[in-house]
Amino acid sequence: MKRHYFNSALAGFICGILSTYPVELRFLPAIIFWGVVGAGIGWFTQGKQAIVRSGVAYGIFLAIGFLFSRFGGTARQIPSYTLFVSLASIGSIGGGIFSVFIGSKLKKFFHAT
Repeated sequence: MKRHYFNSALAGFICGILSTYPVELRFLPAIIFWGVVGAGIGWFTQGKQAIVRSGVAYGIFLAIGFLFSRFGGTARQIPSYTLFVSLASIGSIGGGIFSVFIGSKLKKFFHAT
């Protein structure tokens, strides 16, 4: 894994964990926070393939960090919860790619003017 993709995954994981604090547990602050961080990743990402890969890494690890940090079940529930986290990670890939894509377009927009 290239360093940039590792950084995207690490940023997603850290954002997911930080989003478990009470201020971020509400829907709107969490979505704004995740979108701004994803756009920040996109600001430093160049190339279509890199945007998609960074968005995938960011989205997956954001879901993993957030959902596993909120797990409050027993050891017996871990396998089924892991399946849930896997499915949620697939859904968060779209959001990760979208926010990284927006960040890359914002950079082009601001550098063009």
